[in-house]
Amino acid sequence: MDILDTWSIKIAEEAAPDEVDLAPIMAQAFVKGGNARAELFKQETKGALGGFGAGQMVAIFPCILKGLAVAAPILAAVLSAASNITDIVSIAKDLVDLKKSLKKESPEAAADNPYAALKRAMDAVSMELKGRSMSQDQSDLIVFRVVKALLEDPAGATQFLRTIETAHA
Repeated sequence: MDILDTWSIKIAEEAAPDEVDLAPIMAQAFVKGGNARAELFKQETKGALGGFGAGQMVAIFPCILKGLAVAAPILAAVLSAASNITDIVSIAKDLVDLKKSLKKESPEAAADNPYAALKRAMDAVSMELKGRSMSQDQSDLIVFRVVKALLEDPAGATQFLRTIETAHA
């Protein structure tokens, strides 16, 4: 299995468990680009004949991929710095506290925050999810799960991010 398939499954298991089976195919289509990528974001507005709201089903994994591709440069830098960190519990706690602290800080204070870059990357992924009519709480939960998956293997995650970033450019 290549890096794209491996990481698409890891991320989908954490953030979009209903889409795990299709995640590698979606990731390949995203990287391929063109019509294959466009089909990932196509949303039917009406149900299929005889179907029960078939048009209401929206895949979130393509939005995660797009958000990761946009945020890849920042996330890759954060992950390369995090590769020396071994205490995942403290990272998770810092991620939970991050949102609260950055909302309260002035822009000048946020610039001094070592997590400001990570917050910007997380916001980029979150914006893609909210574009699919997802609530702030839902998108935050998914983003935190994606970051958790990426932090489990920063070196491998960096390779994955560079792959989708290059394809998205």
